[in-house]
Amino acid sequence: MRLGAKLPALGATVVLMTAVSCAAAEKVLDFPRFHPKLFDEAKVDEGVTWKDGKELPLEGCGFPDAPLYQRLPERLYASIPKAEIGLMKFSTSLAFRFVTDSRKLRFRWRQLNGGGMHHMAPNGTSGVDIYRRTGDGAYHAIRTLTPRFAAHGKELYSEMPWQPGDECLVYLPPYDGIRSFAVGLDAGSALKEAPRHRGASKPVVLYGHSITQGGCASRPGLIWSAWVGRLCDVEVVNFGMSGLAHMDGEWPKVLAEIDASAYVIDNADDIDGAQFDARYEKFLRDLNRLRPDVPVILMQNTDLVSPLSRSAEVDGRILALYRRLKKEAPERWRGLYLLKKEDLIHSDEGTVDGIHLNDLGMKDVGEAVARSLREAISGASMRPVPYTFTRRRHFPGWDGATCKAQPGVATDGKDTALMTWQMLQCSGSDVFKGMFMAKSTDGGLTWSEPKKMTALKETREGKRRVEYYGNPHYSFKNSRWFGLGMTTTYENDNFPLAAAHAITEKRLDYPIQIFVDPEKGEYTGWRPLPFPFEFSRCYAFGQWLEMENGDILAAFYYQVPDPKLVQHSRVVTVRYRFVGENLEIVEAGTPLVGTSYRRGYCEPSLARLNGKYYLTIRTDEQGLFATSDDGLAFTIPEPWRWDDGRILANRNTQQHWLRCAKGLYLAYTREDAMNGHVFRNRAPIYMAWFDPLRKCLVKSTERTLVPELGTRSGNFVCCDAGADSAWLITAEWMQPKGCDRFGSDNSLWLAQLMFQSDGKQEGGVK
Repeated sequence: MRLGAKLPALGATVVLMTAVSCAAAEKVLDFPRFHPKLFDEAKVDEGVTWKDGKELPLEGCGFPDAPLYQRLPERLYASIPKAEIGLMKFSTSLAFRFVTDSRKLRFRWRQLNGGGMHHMAPNGTSGVDIYRRTGDGAYHAIRTLTPRFAAHGKELYSEMPWQPGDECLVYLPPYDGIRSFAVGLDAGSALKEAPRHRGASKPVVLYGHSITQGGCASRPGLIWSAWVGRLCDVEVVNFGMSGLAHMDGEWPKVLAEIDASAYVIDNADDIDGAQFDARYEKFLRDLNRLRPDVPVILMQNTDLVSPLSRSAEVDGRILALYRRLKKEAPERWRGLYLLKKEDLIHSDEGTVDGIHLNDLGMKDVGEAVARSLREAISGASMRPVPYTFTRRRHFPGWDGATCKAQPGVATDGKDTALMTWQMLQCSGSDVFKGMFMAKSTDGGLTWSEPKKMTALKETREGKRRVEYYGNPHYSFKNSRWFGLGMTTTYENDNFPLAAAHAITEKRLDYPIQIFVDPEKGEYTGWRPLPFPFEFSRCYAFGQWLEMENGDILAAFYYQVPDPKLVQHSRVVTVRYRFVGENLEIVEAGTPLVGTSYRRGYCEPSLARLNGKYYLTIRTDEQGLFATSDDGLAFTIPEPWRWDDGRILANRNTQQHWLRCAKGLYLAYTREDAMNGHVFRNRAPIYMAWFDPLRKCLVKSTERTLVPELGTRSGNFVCCDAGADSAWLITAEWMQPKGCDRFGSDNSLWLAQLMFQSDGKQEGGVK
């Protein structure tokens, strides 16, 4: 993709600069000689493959038809004031982002103008910044290709060693343009666009003044928009215009041509009170009309001048307008956000002149905008993702002594699917005896006759019986079937051993990895699953996530061999990687310890949306959720709430995610006026849209996914069935005695959801 850039000069109340304009392009300023190590002599090397700029993956320009290295196509010049056209030829926030296996990189480039300002470093106006992204996702500044103004119009050259496979991010000048650019690779090396790791797939579009454009960062990579791009892993289109962001012309129409994930408006220092009254609200309404579902973030000033100044007056007007719009039409303006001055800049050392930001101020603002953007675009869609679903009952019937319980399901997103369940002894509690599997070859419509999994048959250890069981899974990234499960030990057939005694033994019940043959529809073997913490009992049934590189991020709950913490469970995530057929630990998260809950934290499930991780947790008292930026360290869990603030009446049972590319739904059971006869209110199974902005469930979206027929259905499993599909399976658990009088017969329920990416169809049942 290609994106846009910024212009020179600074806000309306700015210090005048010796700005370099396109008209003054031929005037060359004679700067002192730079340190010789900053430049290399161009070498004649027949072993170098040169890639011209038009062959490189360029981002930062939202218009495919814009001239190379410029931010706006000529067809739109008539839509903006003439004074801004020259600034559109600057390469503000344009960047190359690629991966190569070359061991050395060479750069050749020609500047458009060349020049300087009295309060901004030459590197800041006209430099080229090189960043390297390593395998751990961290960005490292490598070198700034410093401008040589005395060499105006001549080709400049630099080279450096490179680590093959690392991502290269090249920022072009913010207050200058580029005539030509090329990257030289080792002979035989390849170059390709670097993939996004976790950010929004659509660009963030900025409209603003000189600070937005980059005044006065010391180099391109330190502009606040560059910070946002790296922190949010998102493409940034930057229409910063020094001193000219007056909201005149047809800018809403121009901005709305770009299919953006969010818009950021940062021009408070470029408009006075009269301009604000005449244009600001109209600008927002026009943009909202053209892009009603795209969030918009408004920014107050970042200067340090007196609170009696004009900027303070404009800040007050922005705040008043924001509050009025939110009150006037909450649904229409639910995607409108405001970053106040105190949220943006934290130090009186953050500017070069009381107005324009230095590197410290740029970092403050970049981090503040990144935090706001992560909230604004975390849902990808500002509304619930529409869906349809089907639900069917399979394998009905029971003998009164044993029943099907705790089923699992997985699919490859095509035709093949596997369904499993355990056989439960109806006398006693959680006494399982054997596991069965059925296979579908038509996407879950029909199923084969079930067969017992002999690879997971029970074993005897003296007077103890050990049961083995687990659920099937499919990894789309690895195109691989696998299973996760655990062992359970019994001394009699009334309770699991760990549920009946104070357990101080290590590794009494342990997690296992299960090997799957999808063609035969069976488990073929198992091995203990490595786990990084000491435990007496460890459960591997949490809903897991697949990472971009194919790693498996699994959610566990476990108990430690401490008599003071009997059955007091902890929750943790662990990242695994396939090494051959086996899952091996990559890294472990930070355990969550819920000592304020009777039995601690149990049965977690993971979801991810636009780089943010969400974790559900069961406790005896209340269903909880927590959030994380990396999937390993989570916030303190909080109770699930509705959008009106009421706590979800879910206790002592599970919640799991129904995941799609653009949104999340939560599946859960809860107490209601009609299910008091159901064990722990574990039926029906409901679903509701999770609003990631407010971190709550939206009551108006609640639907019944699996109806209530007298039996508990709270032990259920959700799985991904492709980018826009999710499945849920549960069993009619035939305990306690007499629950069948409401119509249950131990059937397995399979609900299959299809999410509508176009947003045109309402959710419902068919």
